[in-house]
Amino acid sequence: IALVEIIDNDTKLYEEKINNRTINYYQHNIRILEENRNRPNLPECRGILQKTSENSPIYKYIYEWYSEIINRDSSKKPKGDIPKLQNITTIDIEIKNLKSIKELKKKFRIRLNGELYIIVGNNGLGKSTLLISIGHLTKQIFLQREFKGDSFNSSRIIYTFNNTEKFEWKKFNQKSGARAWTIQDKTASMPRIDGIFESGIVSGARFEHLEFKKDVLEQVDKNKIKGSSKQDKDTIKFIRDNLSYIIDGKRDDNSRYKSLFTDEVYIEKIEKKEIIYFYRDFKGNIISEYSFSTGEYFVLALLKLISGKRNKNKKSLIVIDELDISLHPLAQNRLIESINQFRKEFNITFIVATHSPQIIENSNARNLYLFENKDGYVYISNPVYPAYLTKSIYKHSYYDKVILVEDELAKKFIERFIDDEFNNRFKYRLYYTIVPIGGWQKVFRTFIEKDRHYINADVMAIFDKDVQSYVESYNIKENILFIPVEDNIEKYTVKNLLQNPIFHRHIEAECLEDIYKFDDLDIAEYKNIGSSKDIKNIFYRKNGGKGLINKIEKYSKNRFKGNEHLIEEKIIEFIIDESKDKKEYIEFKKKLKRFFDIK
Repeated sequence: IALVEIIDNDTKLYEEKINNRTINYYQHNIRILEENRNRPNLPECRGILQKTSENSPIYKYIYEWYSEIINRDSSKKPKGDIPKLQNITTIDIEIKNLKSIKELKKKFRIRLNGELYIIVGNNGLGKSTLLISIGHLTKQIFLQREFKGDSFNSSRIIYTFNNTEKFEWKKFNQKSGARAWTIQDKTASMPRIDGIFESGIVSGARFEHLEFKKDVLEQVDKNKIKGSSKQDKDTIKFIRDNLSYIIDGKRDDNSRYKSLFTDEVYIEKIEKKEIIYFYRDFKGNIISEYSFSTGEYFVLALLKLISGKRNKNKKSLIVIDELDISLHPLAQNRLIESINQFRKEFNITFIVATHSPQIIENSNARNLYLFENKDGYVYISNPVYPAYLTKSIYKHSYYDKVILVEDELAKKFIERFIDDEFNNRFKYRLYYTIVPIGGWQKVFRTFIEKDRHYINADVMAIFDKDVQSYVESYNIKENILFIPVEDNIEKYTVKNLLQNPIFHRHIEAECLEDIYKFDDLDIAEYKNIGSSKDIKNIFYRKNGGKGLINKIEKYSKNRFKGNEHLIEEKIIEFIIDESKDKKEYIEFKKKLKRFFDIK
């Protein structure tokens, strides 16, 4: 035997037949604390271990063993059992040096009393980082899974329970030397909150079971679906009624989901049965959950999760990033209305992030938390009134044309391109804007969700060429463009143009003081450059004034001193002049012209 720690709460019940006997067993993810070689025999256990009294021989045996392990590894004595969930009322979270968050200026407090937290703010500020940190409370694998690499060695997340029990997690444990997210200077495990964390669309689990689609549809085609699942009727009714209301706004027998049922379908890939949802359409055809729309499928997945937490006597936490993905505005309203009902009825605390004006406008100010990032310092304001949020965050909603780009340099390129090529031909005919989003994945996500952000606007996404293969793999052809410059503007500048005498003369004439030449910039260190990331560091590096822009500024004319933007504009001006006769530039111009409806 061994003493083990269950390291997540994703417990599954399995059933097998052995020698004509049905054997039920649970499967956990565990960590072995110690194998038992010298201890006396384990006392006989009657019943389920987790329900055993603290005065029972088995409980005392395990706790004594656990205490010995802790005392052997540390001079600190255990402070008693791991804090029990029902005794936890508040959890405070502090974050430092994690991705875009240099510091969370005020602890984020979670009250486990069935509250609703709606976190809003622009992309790329660190909202997902906060949600992952909260999700780690439910299943302590998310820090290791989401925050990998040496760049997180200085990162810290501190959880404080009930203002007393504090647990500090770091990527690098100085005491043990472990390069993994671990608790620092603590002998006990951190409490796990009964709950669920659903990350964003890229790394989340809401669509992870789509791999079962082929097996399910094949069995539908072969007429093998009979509705023989052991799923309890109360759960099916809960999901059917709420799916009907959120998607269709109906609570009666006219809903398309009135015939919702389940069946156990054998999935060959995992060699076991899964409970799958189906309904019959008006012709009597069986429709599986894998034929649902994206919005329907997400709501069904969410209701499945909530259905397992319908126990008012047990506190639960559900954390969801990108709550409103692929849902019609009216369905978004009904979803948040239903969540409000669930939190009160089942004592579930919900923490969600959204960009939806509909959800914001239909929420109470006390539930809204505005997320703002000022040079890495994050401020979370609450309460915030919906009208303020929709005005400040969604100011781009009513443009005629919207262009999404990765960063400010790309924005400058498109602005200069439009000024040069179209000569303001549409200046008085339409209202357009160029919006830097931050990273190609964020641009892509915002583009596919464009109908939620930009009302009545035509939206185009323009990416750097170094991500062209990734973007094109999604097979979306309409209103997607790539800047007609090798890889990205930074790489084009550093790798190619630094060797171009014409570029040297351009920088000398436009930017540098008359007494300086291009060679004075001392750019020899840039010759052996690597990845696009390295090049961007070279382009912008500010520490010690070693970046290319810094060096140009150091020897520049007075009007460029302290003004990187003017130097960038001069570089872009040269790139556009050099590119005008190239085929890809001309093709780019045609497509952008078509987007703006210029004759």
